[in-house]
Amino acid sequence: MKDRLIAGALPLVVYPFVAMASLMSLASPATGTESVALLVVARGFQLTSLLYPLVYLSSLFAALALKKKNESIATKLASVPLVFLISVISLFFAWMALDTL
Repeated sequence: MKDRLIAGALPLVVYPFVAMASLMSLASPATGTESVALLVVARGFQLTSLLYPLVYLSSLFAALALKKKNESIATKLASVPLVFLISVISLFFAWMALDTL
């Protein structure tokens, strides 16, 4: 469980830069030439990347609270940020793929 929590904390090192870029992207107006799919995927990435610290902290506190009661559930909760991070990265690659079309 400890290794999963540490692995989930590593992206928080670059989070200030990602948050700044996501906020600037959210503030920029759409040109009107983008497809709806591109807008949905881009906004999805921007919003999920901003939510990552909340997901990590809530999983951290829940996993630590359940560590003594049920180790297997605590380990699964410690994995939630990593699964969330995979979805954020997937949205990023989908955004890049749709942007080249």
